[in-house]
Amino acid sequence: MADVQPPPFRTLDDFVLGSARFAAPDIRDLQKWNNRIINNLLYYQSNYFISVLVSLVIVGYFQPIKMLLGGAVVTLVFLGFVWGAENRAVVRRFRRNHPTLGLLAIVGSSYLLLYVMGGVAVFVFGIAFPILSKSSL
Repeated sequence: MADVQPPPFRTLDDFVLGSARFAAPDIRDLQKWNNRIINNLLYYQSNYFISVLVSLVIVGYFQPIKMLLGGAVVTLVFLGFVWGAENRAVVRRFRRNHPTLGLLAIVGSSYLLLYVMGGVAVFVFGIAFPILSKSSL
């Protein structure tokens, strides 16, 4: 465990500004597209982590109550889903057989609760901003 080191930070020119090697992916070859996404995430993982952290801090600075409320709601809905999957056979089977629908149920329930509470835009912006700022892989 002592030998584990975080991956290095890539330069801003390499991470965002340099677009010479970016090309539209071939959507007909899903295996190649998936490998490209995974390699990009692994290569730039430190940069993505810092981008997410900075955007969450910025959004949290301007809307701290809504950001905390949004984070708490998503965490509680996720923990409720995990608890249900561990203690209820129906939920466990649903999670095992339909993982995408389970994730959509968590996100949809969180969205509904946050919408009712009025803080959905702030939290979603805080999560989605790093993804939207780096739109091409």
